[in-house]
Amino acid sequence: MIKSAQVEEKTIDIRTRHSFGSEINRSQPEKELQCLVFRTSLQNFKDVEKISITLNDLAGISDWHVDLDDWERILRIECTDITSTAIIRVLLKNGVIAEELPV
Repeated sequence: MIKSAQVEEKTIDIRTRHSFGSEINRSQPEKELQCLVFRTSLQNFKDVEKISITLNDLAGISDWHVDLDDWERILRIECTDITSTAIIRVLLKNGVIAEELPV
């Protein structure tokens, strides 16, 4: 009898902890979406294709666009949890020079 009572208590404790953990997860604030803007050395569509796989696979980037018609070849990135420095490093590894512009 005592053993079964202990098992029941453990089950209740586990469910209580699990329930409590779920409440904590729901109360965490959403991460803020930021827009980063860069002047780049991109010249044409081939250059954009070169970086597209990398940017699409990079965690934290939700959307990005390049304006090749602009004289500064502007790259706009919507992201969370990634710094402009990290993006510049990734672009540089792909042969693209980038400089962050103030928004």
